Amino acid sequence: MPSCARSCSEHVFASERGFVPLERYVADPYPLGPGEHVALRCDRGWRLLDQPAVRSRFAAVRRRQAIAGMRHHLSCGGPAEPPVAHGRWEVGVPPDEVDDVSVRRERQFAAFGFEPDDLKQAAFMAETANEPIGSLGYDGPLGALAPRANLADHLHETVAVVTNPAIDREREIEHFSTRVLLGPRPHPGGLGGGAPQSPQWLELATPLLLGGHAPETGLVADDFRALARERGTWLLEDVIARLGPPLVLEADRDWDEHPRDALARLGAEAARAVRRGTTVLIVRDRGVVAEGRAWLDPLLVIAAAHRSLVAQPPLRRRCAIVVSAGSLRNLHDVMTALALGADAVNPYLLLEYAIAGGDPDALGNLVEALRKGVEKVLSTLGIHELRGYGRQVAAVGLAPEVARFIGIEGFCASDGAGLGWERIADDGFARASMLRERRDARLEPAFRLWPRAWKAALAVANGEAPYTTYAERLRELETAHPVSLRHLIDFVRPGAASPPPAEPQSTDQIEPTADTSAGEHAAPFYISSMSFGSQGETAYRAYAEAMARLDLLCINGEGGELPDLIGRYPRNRGQQIASGRFGVSAVLANSSNYLEIKIGQGAKPGEGGHLPARKVSWKVALARNAQPGVDLISPSNNHDIYSIEDLAQVVHELKTVNPRARVAVKVPVVPDIGVIAVGIAKAGADIITLSGYDGGTGAARQHALRRAGLPVEIGVTEAHRALVSSGLRDLVELWCDGGMKSALDVAKMLCLGADRVGFGTLAMVAIGCTICRGCQLDTCHVGIATQLGSVAEATERGVKRFEPREFEHAVANLARFFAALQIELSRIATALGVRATADLVGRADLLVQTRGTALVDLTRLLESVEWSPPGRRDVRIVAGVAAETVTADAEQALAAGHRFVGTETSGAIARVRIAGAAADPVASTFREGSVAGNGFAAYAT
Repeated sequence: MPSCARSCSEHVFASERGFVPLERYVADPYPLGPGEHVALRCDRGWRLLDQPAVRSRFAAVRRRQAIAGMRHHLSCGGPAEPPVAHGRWEVGVPPDEVDDVSVRRERQFAAFGFEPDDLKQAAFMAETANEPIGSLGYDGPLGALAPRANLADHLHETVAVVTNPAIDREREIEHFSTRVLLGPRPHPGGLGGGAPQSPQWLELATPLLLGGHAPETGLVADDFRALARERGTWLLEDVIARLGPPLVLEADRDWDEHPRDALARLGAEAARAVRRGTTVLIVRDRGVVAEGRAWLDPLLVIAAAHRSLVAQPPLRRRCAIVVSAGSLRNLHDVMTALALGADAVNPYLLLEYAIAGGDPDALGNLVEALRKGVEKVLSTLGIHELRGYGRQVAAVGLAPEVARFIGIEGFCASDGAGLGWERIADDGFARASMLRERRDARLEPAFRLWPRAWKAALAVANGEAPYTTYAERLRELETAHPVSLRHLIDFVRPGAASPPPAEPQSTDQIEPTADTSAGEHAAPFYISSMSFGSQGETAYRAYAEAMARLDLLCINGEGGELPDLIGRYPRNRGQQIASGRFGVSAVLANSSNYLEIKIGQGAKPGEGGHLPARKVSWKVALARNAQPGVDLISPSNNHDIYSIEDLAQVVHELKTVNPRARVAVKVPVVPDIGVIAVGIAKAGADIITLSGYDGGTGAARQHALRRAGLPVEIGVTEAHRALVSSGLRDLVELWCDGGMKSALDVAKMLCLGADRVGFGTLAMVAIGCTICRGCQLDTCHVGIATQLGSVAEATERGVKRFEPREFEHAVANLARFFAALQIELSRIATALGVRATADLVGRADLLVQTRGTALVDLTRLLESVEWSPPGRRDVRIVAGVAAETVTADAEQALAAGHRFVGTETSGAIARVRIAGAAADPVASTFREGSVAGNGFAAYAT
């Protein structure tokens, strides 16, 4: 938080109060609050204007402008009675032949790309007014690899990372706003907006419009007017009546019209209509049922209209764009529509599904759940207001021409590969045919990989089958149903005349001679951070013990450490420092040689964590320095990290309290991850951990599990390339996690640029996880993701079948499986002709895309860059002021340059305590008037 300090001749704004020596102050410094404005005026010498003064002067300037009549009081919520319409407008005319409504709705679901999961999520929201929670990541296909996907499925939401971080929605809820303005905006400069004398704009508390139902549904908009008013929104019909006759942009085209030409036509129609005075554009998908029409994704029509109006600056401010579409299936589709230019959305088919259940509260609950979801998406981007949201998405597998058209960044596509105009045209014909055909439709569930693979993995862990059986099962599944970009890649020997066949030969006949060591550990893989609390005690202990026996690494998640484990595995145990700082102390920081600062994770990037009270047992509370039976909430962001400089501060605090620690920074994969990785390296981190969108073990919103972040393959490639070009690659290691399942995955990620690869779900499977995806419920029937400790306790909680884990058996399973994985990795490296797996790092020339060439183009992903492989320089870059050693002296005053005062001593005391010795008390005295720099007394606990 910036502070304002004043001396005799200066006004200083700085992030540290100690920036100005205390004796120079003429007034107490004070922090600037969120949204607070101050200014300096220099007409008669420099004078500070505080917020009241700034507001007063702004009001005075505003009064001098010709804005008479432009002040208008806005209130959210539609009218109690139907407004007088400017003209007749109908959603549709009842057809001569009426289908059964439920059959018609099922056909629409299928044609518009709904999955069973979309309906399950909608049903949950309609029942609870909350978003559904899931676990164990997302093991379905990337949108670009799905057999059938909407445009929105190719788009991934991005999140804030480090600079301008995510906002803690739970603690700052009063600052969030999902309000939107419809109609011509006022503009004092006279460049746009409606006539000031007759304001025609209206405000919604949420961008979700009710109504908009076709006549054949039998639903009457007037029945939902009271609910719309209660929720602070409007009926679509009332918006039309208030804002005037609309221009309707039908999301369809003639059968022989190219999609690109159709979108150009619709964009031109939008511009002409607004120039003539139209104040609302309606994008809808009702006309596609007519014979000879082909479907256009309404998101493309939104982008076309928005693009055309923005190209002629006054026009976009003169109108609202509203979309009424059945293809808005979920929260992600809503956010994508808003990102591409819509001001409000009417997901009429989703609303009809909620109404059809017969629960009078269902529709209101659905709207409330979606509103909360919008707020959560905004919070992950560091945005408080929906009106500040726009195009915060990136595409995977979207043809460059289409990505440019909608104005977003794209990855893994080319003119010949990806979702291009021709595929869009063919898809439009197929969907229109489905809507017109009078036959039963079936929703196809997304393919999920783990339910088909976990038994083979568990058999290896149990010693019932060799690793090759699991590897072959995975290869069969990933070849037939690729869900990740790496599943489209095979290895090729250097100098080979042609790429290998789609079915690589087994490595079981190869003698594993390649060295797999990585740093001080036996192999370049580790167990990713999972906390005590989300994991039961037996699993939590077993991960650490098994990795120690194999001389590998296991990272403990944000959950502290039980006292008897402190310092037991310093080489093989990592500790995570996350936003809640649960259990974090100088003792914890010195219990391990590896400390991980978590900025975000792939399962829920930009979000914090919530350990429900029922999971906070007395042991969990002991590890976390908390109270049993109390909800433990981790904020979305670290409240001491708002910039790369702040990150450098935290990194060096940790290195000061534990000089032997290697510090990692864990971040989700986002479009600018290369630049971010360079910043993290310059902040002094030793390791950058990249977390892919599809990873995760514990609880997270189902929306976040699938829709936020990018694939880890993109992140590793972009970060590796950026670090090499910046000359920083040999200063840091790149680690990664997110949906990893095999030694083959490890080898591929090494070749893309990673130094180590993390496993989460696979470790759980090795000790008995059956992928039931109920980790968040604390009723895990195999005793892994629960704090239930006995059959009696489980029975009391209503768990019908409970099989608690046995510690030694769990350790043996983990050791057996990961030892086999290490041997397989050595075989792969040997087959590739290298002496050590470390020699694979950055060897993208050993990879070739052999599948999915029409869906994605991995050419850039597989481009090699020249760099100096490990044999790293022992150099650390320090961003900001270096730590200064200070000796306590009653005559010495502390200043801003004295950072981490007391931290080094605190770390030394902690190490003495870990060793079991008594530590003498330490007291330091400094001169009155001392104002130390950041890090004062950090970890002095």
